[in-house]
Amino acid sequence: MKVLDILTWPNEILKIPCVEVEEINEDRLELANDMLHTIESSSDGIGLSANQVGRSERLVVMKVRKPYIMFNPVIVKTSKGKMDSVEGCLSFPGKEVIVRRWKWVAVEFTDENGERVRKKFRELESRCVQHEIDHLNGILMIVEK
Repeated sequence: MKVLDILTWPNEILKIPCVEVEEINEDRLELANDMLHTIESSSDGIGLSANQVGRSERLVVMKVRKPYIMFNPVIVKTSKGKMDSVEGCLSFPGKEVIVRRWKWVAVEFTDENGERVRKKFRELESRCVQHEIDHLNGILMIVEK
């Protein structure tokens, strides 16, 4: 596994919505594992989207309580209420902003085994997955939020 270079603002790829992953293959699994290794090697990284490392594909990894690899994640249900919290982003080193997010979200995604999963995320995991799905849609917390 290797630590990947993280693209920073104003790199244009960060603003472009990512394409669906059609096939989970060895190359994409290696990318996902390198992305996990990259956030594990970071002092403040808990999530990363593929476009942050130069690949415009709908792939997110996150590690808050446990590691997740999510291909084509989609928010399918949300809490009624939202909350504000301070967020940082590896593509905006040293910057933090207050962002309003759903308190919890249910997300459907394909895992590293090719299985379609539905998972409810709460607290920090919820914030992280919403942040990363925003990245996949070309939405940046500091520019558009």
